[in-house]
Amino acid sequence: MIVAKIDNLVPNPDPSQRDKPTIEDGTYFIYYGEGAQAMAEAIFGASLRPGVCYTRENLSRKQIVPRITEVLK
Repeated sequence: MIVAKIDNLVPNPDPSQRDKPTIEDGTYFIYYGEGAQAMAEAIFGASLRPGVCYTRENLSRKQIVPRITEVLK
């Protein structure tokens, strides 16, 4: 099973914040392998397409790993 978290970065709508040109707008979770789809969909809901889930939440690795661990128990 292979998984990855990818932040969805979009242009910052506030042009006065030059030090922060992008902001997070959700999290993509990509997966591959036996049982990965069931695990991902148990955490994030239905896949956008095979191998990809998306959530509007801005999640860190430290928030995702416990969710994966709980589902795999």
